[in-house]
Amino acid sequence: MLNPIQLATQQELKNSTISDLLNLATNTTLYKRIIQSSADLVAILVIYISYIIVLTASKPRIAYYTCDMSDVSFPNLSETIPFYALAIYCVIPALLFILSVEAGNAKLYPLQNPFTIISGQWRQYLITGLHAFTLFVYGLGITLLLTEILKNWVGSLRPYFLAVCNPSYSSISCTVNANTGTIYNSVNTGGSFCSGNSADIEEARKSFPSGHASVSFYSMMFIIIYLEARLILLRFRAIKSLLQVSAFIAALVTSVSRILDYKHRGFPSFFFSFLSRFFFNSTFFN
Repeated sequence: MLNPIQLATQQELKNSTISDLLNLATNTTLYKRIIQSSADLVAILVIYISYIIVLTASKPRIAYYTCDMSDVSFPNLSETIPFYALAIYCVIPALLFILSVEAGNAKLYPLQNPFTIISGQWRQYLITGLHAFTLFVYGLGITLLLTEILKNWVGSLRPYFLAVCNPSYSSISCTVNANTGTIYNSVNTGGSFCSGNSADIEEARKSFPSGHASVSFYSMMFIIIYLEARLILLRFRAIKSLLQVSAFIAALVTSVSRILDYKHRGFPSFFFSFLSRFFFNSTFFN
């Protein structure tokens, strides 16, 4: 039988072992979290650097023009929703929803005494908030990158192309005689075809897909699915539905404004943007 001194020694060893194991588990979890966050950061940087390279170094494909293309002869109107305004009302609400929803899930309230908040609440808030923020930023980067790649790859002419191109119509050979009769001649719009501002002409070659529609639908679909997954309202469930419907209406209005401003054509751009944004968000949250 062990004497009291030996029992005390064994208890100290046992407590020391448990403490060491807990510290090891904490350090291991922290180490894994750091590795995961670093990998996420590297992936995000790669996506955004790739986007900047494509945006600045890549040029859109030179499309052909025929004299019967009345869908590129609209006026160049000012934008109803500039891109900076799009960034403000698409990005900021998503970040505010992440901060507020995750704070509520972690039971962090505005008037709560900070000294009564336990470390586990802050830990939950930081982990879940950072995870949601990373998903949003990463998905936004992919949306911007793929949209810009497709714009340059397709090289579709915007509805106002002729207004900024300002070609010399007298030098265009509109028709050519063929065995079956007179047909419209396909004219290369590169080289000396245009006489307008080169930057405006290059931008007018990026009609499909719509960047505004892509970003707005991605951001708003993110908000819709995020609120459905993370916002828990037992008594005010209609508020969640109202927020989700408002987000969808914002994306819809943005897309329609691009058509009314003659920046894009109708159904193809809008439908592609809606499906791709829904696919991205569904993939992330599943």
